Amino acid sequence: MVKNRATAEELVQETFLAGLESLHKFRGGSNPRAWLFGILRHKIHDYFRTAFRFGELERPGETYDFEAHLFDEQGAWIEPPAALPCSPDELLQAEQFRKVLESCLEKLPDIQRSVLLMRAFEELPAQQICKELGISSTYLWVLVHRARGGTRQCLEENWLRRTGE
Repeated sequence: MVKNRATAEELVQETFLAGLESLHKFRGGSNPRAWLFGILRHKIHDYFRTAFRFGELERPGETYDFEAHLFDEQGAWIEPPAALPCSPDELLQAEQFRKVLESCLEKLPDIQRSVLLMRAFEELPAQQICKELGISSTYLWVLVHRARGGTRQCLEENWLRRTGE
């Protein structure tokens, strides 16, 4: 979820420390691994919230508008999206596809990647994401829209065209 390996390792270490400090609160009602992942998820959200507030996250640039290359003046597709070769669930099982997807997500600006992962993969409610990152709901949807479009374009260029679909 974070670009930098060192940051990811630091967040995992903080998670283990927090887990040790609050081990007395763990009631055993869930799997210890799931409990630790819950702590990690909160650590990651704290990281994004802090980084966003202090301007450390890369903001999406206004220099490239991918939509200008996707739609004509009437809002119709210039080139319709490519058809998937199989179901999305089957794609996520393919290691090659996951590597391309991870690469595409890495290319997104930090804040776009963050909101996309929180919304699409963690399935967090929009209100919670806005609260955690301290952003408006309007800005959240702009970020999600741009992140989805950028990811789609990258996947078409680096996966669908490469695989001949």
